[in-house]
Amino acid sequence: MSTGNMDTLKKVFSEASTSVEMLPADSEAAERNASRYSLDDSTLLGALILGTGGVVVDKWLRLYGSGTYDFAERNNALAEFAFPIIAEDIAGGLFAIGEGGEIQYFAPDTLQWENLEISLGQFIMVCTDAEALGGFYQDFRWEGWQELVRDITPAQGLSFYPPLWSRESKDGFSAKLIPIDEVFSMELEYMKTLG
Repeated sequence: MSTGNMDTLKKVFSEASTSVEMLPADSEAAERNASRYSLDDSTLLGALILGTGGVVVDKWLRLYGSGTYDFAERNNALAEFAFPIIAEDIAGGLFAIGEGGEIQYFAPDTLQWENLEISLGQFIMVCTDAEALGGFYQDFRWEGWQELVRDITPAQGLSFYPPLWSRESKDGFSAKLIPIDEVFSMELEYMKTLG
């Protein structure tokens, strides 16, 4: 069993300027994910998924693992989004590894996939850099957002009014906690109405 990639992840997360919580992996879930997706910890993705129960960054971003934020369970729930999802954010954004290994982002303000043109390793570095992550989310965060998400649970996300994808949200919005699955359901429903 390789420990190099897991050691690298632990080191990067421990040195983060963001708030990072690395959740413990569930061994049964890790075995299921390893078998189902032919993963092992010799890759960074394998180490992340098999060696953690998920990683929570700033209570805003959730990288999938084997446990609380389970890779297989979340991908089953989000199958309509097509890509294999590796992370979600509480605003309704999704991160996936696309063709060529580049990270794709499903943006809740456009309801479209965007190629971020970065690798998984680079994505993890963004997640651990407070300035870079804050810049990425500058349009979705507001002064005092931390107070609203302080006690957020794994099953919750943010509902914005007006929705982030609407023109009206550019003039401001309010946010409240709702089940994260409802956030993604609303996005899918709106995408279907657009055809």
